[in-house]
Amino acid sequence: MGDITKSVGRNYGVDLLKITCMIMVAIIHVMGHGGILFNASMFTMQYSLLWVLESIVYCAVNCYALITGYLYYGRSFKYSNILRLYFQVAFYGVTIFFLFYFFHPEMVGKKDLIKAVLPFAVDSQYWYFTAYFYLFFLIPFLNKMMASATKKEATILLGSLFVFFSIVPTIAMSDPIKENAGFSMLWLLVMYLFGAYIKKYELVGQYNRKLSIFGFLGTVLVTWLSKCGIEYLTQRVLGYVAYNSVFSITHLHLFF
Repeated sequence: MGDITKSVGRNYGVDLLKITCMIMVAIIHVMGHGGILFNASMFTMQYSLLWVLESIVYCAVNCYALITGYLYYGRSFKYSNILRLYFQVAFYGVTIFFLFYFFHPEMVGKKDLIKAVLPFAVDSQYWYFTAYFYLFFLIPFLNKMMASATKKEATILLGSLFVFFSIVPTIAMSDPIKENAGFSMLWLLVMYLFGAYIKKYELVGQYNRKLSIFGFLGTVLVTWLSKCGIEYLTQRVLGYVAYNSVFSITHLHLFF
């Protein structure tokens, strides 16, 4: 990403990552909400390949939070930015509401209009916007904290967050901090700090490209094995599938 040409301080690698993540998010929604992923027969080649693809694109949303930290650290901050995003989300929400109101009025009610007007108050349908909306108001304070911290302090902080938010929930197969498997403001906050750390210490482009590729492929393999591998192993040993929810709470795949 760091090797791609920059112009007037713009890193086109970040733009490319955004586009890639956008495609990944579309794939996640098609496979998940479209029912493709969960309707495939277990232990078939189709099932395995679908989960390989899911393992590849699984980091997409988290990457957006990393990008936010990378872009917003060390630059002027404007609260008006969140207002523009709010109006965009509300516009589409209200438009869709009235389309249903006129053509399928039985499918919507007053609560749906309130949710469309106040998307940041909805924690399921607009979960990412909700988490991002509240995170946005913390950004100036997160930036000040990161700016004032020494490299040792920042490294200890991020290492601790990684252990508490990723390692512990994965090993314990629980959610003690209520991060909701990454679908929460808390996890976006953690990702923001990692992105800010990358920006502050100019880590982009410092790692060997081949090593990065192998690291990414390795984490994809670990993520896939934590789902399909565990399912196959427990089926053979126990006679039933168990412990296959690790995939939904691990975030190790993200950091390569």
